[in-house]
Amino acid sequence: MKKTTTNLAGATPQGGIRFDWSKLSGGDWMLLLSEQPQFADKCRWTKLDYSELVSLLKKQPQFADKCDWSTLDGYWWAELLAIQPQFADECEWSKLDGNAWAKLLSAQPQFADKCDWEKMRGCEWVALLTTQPQFAEKCDWSSTENVRRKDWLNLLEVQPQFADKCDWRKIFDDKCDWRTLEELDDGRIYCKLLRKQPCLADQCKCDWGKLDGGSWSRLLSSQPQFADKCDWSKLNGDDWSDLLQCQPQFAGNCDWTKLHEGGWASLLSTRPEFADKCDWSKLYYDDVAEILVAQPQFADRCNLPALFSALYGEEWAKLLSSQPQFADKCNWKKLKHKDWCELLIAQPQFAGKCPWAKLDHHDWCNLLQAQPQFADKCDWSKLNGEDWATLLSSRPQFADKCGWSKLSLNNWRELLCRQPQFAPM
Repeated sequence: MKKTTTNLAGATPQGGIRFDWSKLSGGDWMLLLSEQPQFADKCRWTKLDYSELVSLLKKQPQFADKCDWSTLDGYWWAELLAIQPQFADECEWSKLDGNAWAKLLSAQPQFADKCDWEKMRGCEWVALLTTQPQFAEKCDWSSTENVRRKDWLNLLEVQPQFADKCDWRKIFDDKCDWRTLEELDDGRIYCKLLRKQPCLADQCKCDWGKLDGGSWSRLLSSQPQFADKCDWSKLNGDDWSDLLQCQPQFAGNCDWTKLHEGGWASLLSTRPEFADKCDWSKLYYDDVAEILVAQPQFADRCNLPALFSALYGEEWAKLLSSQPQFADKCNWKKLKHKDWCELLIAQPQFAGKCPWAKLDHHDWCNLLQAQPQFADKCDWSKLNGEDWATLLSSRPQFADKCGWSKLSLNNWRELLCRQPQFAPM
């Protein structure tokens, strides 16, 4: 069920704005004061619970006198001190469990002398060592026995020096307890690891035969030195398109017949040098349009009358946004309201072609943020409260057009975070 919000503002008989600060919740006050602390004198602090206060203090530490430190548990102490370490003297360190310590020390390693290392479990050690490897000497590696494959991979991707601590059977052995591991086949695991740390290829005893075409494409895109291990026949059209965009030197290994229409569109948009390999007659009109957006010089390879006749409004908007020189071929009646919005944001010179009445509230909100000169065309009654909050946040000059009674609680809070001058006195 869609949630409803209380209306906080409306047009008074005198045309002013009425607004009831007391209706803001603790969460609203946290979000508002985080951006606009000058409204603190309006706040009923009792509405904020300790989690909301901590979230506020992370951005606005000057409100510390509003916080009852005894209400904070270890999790929230770690959250706060990771951003605002100056409150350490208020902390009851015994409240922090292993997870809280891992979070805190990852951000503020200077608190290591306060840590009860025995609270740290395997997964917490792996999380900590990912960012603070200097604590390895404190680690009881036997506690990492039940660490998940995902966590080991995250660690080794950034700290390969711990590879000798890893029980590789946890990652690759079919006899391990798969219930504790994320579902990745071995080939994808090799790819994920070696893309970041190619130096581990020997240590993990990579079985190259387990990599499928997609894994090979992703791996060679960032680590082309493994090309001599690749079984090129495994790559399909999408794999080749993705790989050649990053590593065009492998074109000699490509079976071009595998590339389908969408693969050609992606490839030629970034690598036009392969145009002669393409059978243009087999491309669909939308794929050709995608290519022309990035590479208009290929227009002479296309059946333009057939292409322009087949394009939908959405495709015309994308094409003309990047290549306005094709405008004389456009059937403007095909463009729907959202297409006009997209086009005019990029190419406002086509305003004379636009049927303004087609634009809905969402279109007007987006268009006026980018092209405010079209305000005289706008039917302001179409905009709802959310639209007004978004529009006035970036274009406050339209305030005199606003139907203030449309703004809900969330709309007001969003607006005041960006434009505090609209706050009623």
